[in-house]
Amino acid sequence: MEWWPGFRRWRHRRRNAWLDASDPGLFRFGFLAHPSSAPPDGDDVWKTLDGSWRTTRLGPLTIRFHPETEMALHRTADGSEIAIIGRLIFATPQLAPPAIADLAADAPAALRNATGRFAVIVCKGGAVSVFHDAFGARSIFYRGDPRAPAFASHSGLLAHAYGIPLAEAPLRIVASREYTKQVVRTLPGDLTMFEDVFALIPNNMLEFPTMRTRRYWPASPREPTDFEAFFREIDALYAAAIADGRRRGLSPLFGITGGIDSRAIYSAWLNAGVPFRGVTWSRPLKEKELPIIDAILRRTSIPHVHHVEIASPSWGGIASVGRANGGEHRDPSMLTAAMHGLYGRSSTDVFLSGLGGEIVRGFYFRVHDMKEWTPRAMAAAFNPAAGGAYRNLLEGAFEGYWERANYRELERMGFALNDLFYWEHRMGTWGATRLNELDPVMFSLPVINGRRAYEAAFGLPDEERLTKELLRRVVQRYDAGLAAIPVA
Repeated sequence: MEWWPGFRRWRHRRRNAWLDASDPGLFRFGFLAHPSSAPPDGDDVWKTLDGSWRTTRLGPLTIRFHPETEMALHRTADGSEIAIIGRLIFATPQLAPPAIADLAADAPAALRNATGRFAVIVCKGGAVSVFHDAFGARSIFYRGDPRAPAFASHSGLLAHAYGIPLAEAPLRIVASREYTKQVVRTLPGDLTMFEDVFALIPNNMLEFPTMRTRRYWPASPREPTDFEAFFREIDALYAAAIADGRRRGLSPLFGITGGIDSRAIYSAWLNAGVPFRGVTWSRPLKEKELPIIDAILRRTSIPHVHHVEIASPSWGGIASVGRANGGEHRDPSMLTAAMHGLYGRSSTDVFLSGLGGEIVRGFYFRVHDMKEWTPRAMAAAFNPAAGGAYRNLLEGAFEGYWERANYRELERMGFALNDLFYWEHRMGTWGATRLNELDPVMFSLPVINGRRAYEAAFGLPDEERLTKELLRRVVQRYDAGLAAIPVA
């Protein structure tokens, strides 16, 4: 074996040597659910965490959660029990928000109108079902073996609670040179670094304790839409997020770049007169973005931190906490370290991410044309240059993903695989990882996060949607001056 893969494997196995389990940012906003009859023994990291975490019961489950995790328990007239974990916001200003009884009766239908970053657990008639937000921003991971059922917000949390070892296939992947050359480093499919621990993929629910997944979206075929229908849904998402932030007294922070995704969001905050701040990272900033950023700052007059240097941090400290939160398949988090240096650990700041913008404007169509609905096509999209043993590892991972994410029969619904794969895999794994990595510093939220908005976007004609012009038109509705500034 070459020294490089051998060194990387050793470093992954030594991961706990650099991790401070007493850091309150570790698995911040997280939770662990397990049978009340079978509490986890856990390693030293888990035992340190468990001393400060809170506990509640829901049906057959015990739920342990971080002191800052939002948790609401409800009981309906028919005896159903519901736990809402995290930030659940209903983006339906023209309708009354669904009642808790609606979640118990038909959670998939009720959650179609939801945004935020949340998990919902429904206990009804002895059955337990687990859902999360459309984007998958509140990541959920689960043990695949029904003989030892448990699920949690972070893969590493499950691993520490149950002493789950690192898995061989992911170790081989992250130790390979091919992986280190990838611009976007995420694991293929729903794999995690740990044996028999998988990510719950967006639009799928988890059935406990069988630990089977079941797809609940799309419930109907793709339908044609127009820009007005799309804008109504986007505007509803923004209005809901603005109202929620005002109610909580939060201080919004946006990334300021030469791109369009975040601009399409903060233009609504500007229009609503909601103060916000900006931050610009040094990487992956391009030189051509600098004059665009300057123009945006002149237009908005917002407080702004320019050119935050994101450099590779050393192991240990807050960077390793970010890495643990992100699933341990990458190096210590540059994002966590840089943002912590600026903002420390905040409970009133919220980073409002533009990640969902690429879902609605069909980003993958720029680089892929996934016409074949197969695991092999997914592996090719994940890394088109992969070959040999590495390609075999990827295809094996996506074969499992194909089954657990329930892609069979999905083609007949009329949605493009490019769209679903980018949404459910790229955003539901890598995107959620980015949010988890930032949690030790502040809560973060992808604002363009809702099935109704995604459906409206997917129904647009390709010539209208598959361009940055789509979101520039959104900006135009809120601020013509911002819309007139070029897009990189």
